[in-house]
Amino acid sequence: MPFITQFNGKQPSSDGPARRVEKGAVDNARRSLVSVLEDKFERVPADAMKTLDAIDDPHKLTLLMRLAVRVATLKEFLTALNAH
Repeated sequence: MPFITQFNGKQPSSDGPARRVEKGAVDNARRSLVSVLEDKFERVPADAMKTLDAIDDPHKLTLLMRLAVRVATLKEFLTALNAH
């Protein structure tokens, strides 16, 4: 009896459940951070979005969220973001 290697015509994901959960947590943290920045400063520059999209460490995103809440200006946040 052959092994089943496909499900509904698709190959199984190479990411395990733990990796998918971690990716979901990172995506949620990033979306929350962007929401805070948009609420506070009305916009997030494209270059900052590109930098944030490249961050896959949930701890770092949490630190950036805390920073976003504390800073008074978008410039302050961007300076700190670019320093990381």
